[in-house]
Amino acid sequence: MKIEKRYTKTFDFTDTILSATLSQKDEVIMVLSNGDVVRHNTDTNETDIISTLKDSIGYTDGGFDFTSPISIYTLDEIIVVVNDYKRHGYVFNLKHNYRLNLFRGEYYIEITQYPIALYKDEQQVPHLIYAADWNHVQILNLDTRQILTAAKSLIEQGAEEDHIEFYKTHEEHNKLTWPSTYDYFYGKLSVSPDNKYFTSAGWVWGSADYCNTYTIADFIENNRILDINIAAGEHLNRQVCWVNKNTIAVEYDPYEEGEEETTKDTLKEIHLYQIVDNTSALIKKIQIQQKNIKYKQMYFDTTLNSFVLLNESREITVITKSGEIVLQQDDIKVNAYDTTTHQFLEYSDKTITIYTLSE
Repeated sequence: MKIEKRYTKTFDFTDTILSATLSQKDEVIMVLSNGDVVRHNTDTNETDIISTLKDSIGYTDGGFDFTSPISIYTLDEIIVVVNDYKRHGYVFNLKHNYRLNLFRGEYYIEITQYPIALYKDEQQVPHLIYAADWNHVQILNLDTRQILTAAKSLIEQGAEEDHIEFYKTHEEHNKLTWPSTYDYFYGKLSVSPDNKYFTSAGWVWGSADYCNTYTIADFIENNRILDINIAAGEHLNRQVCWVNKNTIAVEYDPYEEGEEETTKDTLKEIHLYQIVDNTSALIKKIQIQQKNIKYKQMYFDTTLNSFVLLNESREITVITKSGEIVLQQDDIKVNAYDTTTHQFLEYSDKTITIYTLSE
């Protein structure tokens, strides 16, 4: 495999680039330090201002924070910009020419990344899954702006039966009212390749991280919440990505999980879980054939049939499904990878650079 520089551009902006993403093969969306949301076409070399994140609303918490980490999500003419570990975000629909404010509850927002995911339904209508509160996500039709889950309860399927079973051994004075609300902190979201499921890298009190998955159709149509637990661990900020339409990859470190007879030099792993009939099963453990590798982002490239990892220093590692390291690049510091276009994006100050990954 090899990485080649495809494009680089230094802008004459007065302000600097705070965040950027590849929205298409030839298009980059950026957020600037003055609050502008900007689009740049690498083929035509044209740049235009889409909108601004500045708002006249007097939020008590100060509103959108330009000094805090920012993420950008795109789907065709839809752009979503959020503060990762704060409350605020915006949706820009360029096709229908509107802007929406996103505003989630403040309970433990610094723990989980703002839950956001975009997808199209079978009719190719764009939808947004977004957090309203720590244990509450909504699904929004972005053409009609209808919240499809507005009437959905925050009660799990079978909550009554679970409560009765749990309190069988408790004295009456130790029993709580029931059924209890959904006790799960949604985290970073991602949608399966066939748009059937969405998964959340969140956590529960205890404290443990939980990767939970939901069938989108059921989430919209069922008044109760039905989750599929994929994996749980020692409250780590582990990476999760989809491998195919019903298989999820989850980062795993035996040492951090406290397994017996492990050391800091123990090989890290990637665990593959398969979803079948609202249940999941661990089907494969992939050992990464290098000690002490650290990574902050994980992607799966179906064309290359390999995992692409970015570490804390933004260096690149490509690993096959057998755990073999086929490429390591430490002289390039990238911010993100796009599995559709096989491109890396690097941004800093006023410059963007795009690299391509190929066999």
